[in-house]
Amino acid sequence: GVADSHVDALVDFVLARPVLCEEGVLDQRLRNLAECLGVDLAEAARRVAPKAPQVLALTSETVHAKILTLQGFLIGVNVTKMVLRQPTLLQRDIEATVSDKLSLLVALLPGADVALMVERQPALLFMNPFTLTLHVRELEELFPGGGVPALVERAPALLSYDVSQTLAMNLEKWQGLAPGLDLHALFMAYPTLLQADVEGNVGPKVRILRRIVAAEQVSKLDSWLLSNPSALAYSLVRYGRLIYLSEGRAVLGHAHPIAAPAQRRQRHRPRRYLRTRRYRRRVALSFPTIRKVLKDPTSLEFVLARRGASEYEAWLQQRIHRTTQAGDEEGAGPLL
Repeated sequence: GVADSHVDALVDFVLARPVLCEEGVLDQRLRNLAECLGVDLAEAARRVAPKAPQVLALTSETVHAKILTLQGFLIGVNVTKMVLRQPTLLQRDIEATVSDKLSLLVALLPGADVALMVERQPALLFMNPFTLTLHVRELEELFPGGGVPALVERAPALLSYDVSQTLAMNLEKWQGLAPGLDLHALFMAYPTLLQADVEGNVGPKVRILRRIVAAEQVSKLDSWLLSNPSALAYSLVRYGRLIYLSEGRAVLGHAHPIAAPAQRRQRHRPRRYLRTRRYRRRVALSFPTIRKVLKDPTSLEFVLARRGASEYEAWLQQRIHRTTQAGDEEGAGPLL
């Protein structure tokens, strides 16, 4: 959707220019804009005009020239997608802004695909050169082992953060959260974790994983996280299901309490019963193991979705409230 503030700005801009209020003029400007970008009229009206109303004052020749200039500087980049993401690009002096900023980024980040970075984060073209340089230098201090160009190539939004405050504090929180984890390797594999909310999002998930995993298997868990960092993108509610399933059920490195008897009983069941939905659901609820989830994050949603919603949610509300406020009452550390 379009923010109300953007809609108000568009209305104020149009009303302040009588020529745009003439019959058919505004509609024709939007059609010209959509044609230059290669999108339909509705998309131009929804994604460009409210965020960059000044573009409506430009002629179609001017807009087309700006797009051609961007394509010349950013070879191989989908300029249309870039403009839709940051429509105010068309309000800038492309010749002066883009060329100088690209040259600066190339000098600061040798080896990085600067064009791809700008496509993902067009706001980099608007950053103050001093601020941009400072943030790169601070990231280099934060990661003395190197790899900053590769890091920001995959997550260019990192350059928009206050490195000395926000990102440095996040790194410190990660060090306290997972002291045995190779954080440099983790962030190089999944850089957006550095900008994630550690206290409210990622931290509870890591603590849940560490709680349900047997103590002697923590190193294996760390290796799994390094290999599958994207698993931390699953919602916190789904991670709560891991606790729900692990209590009285399976823990990595421990035998499942009921799997063996259930497997023995299976051999004596009539074949037609084994094909029923009731049996398949019973097996799905009896056999989910944390080992399977930790080995294959793509199975996480399937395994965790096999429980009644009302029963789980009632348990989760009580558990999250208790553990987030006061920690684990049994003294083994907070679950969340």
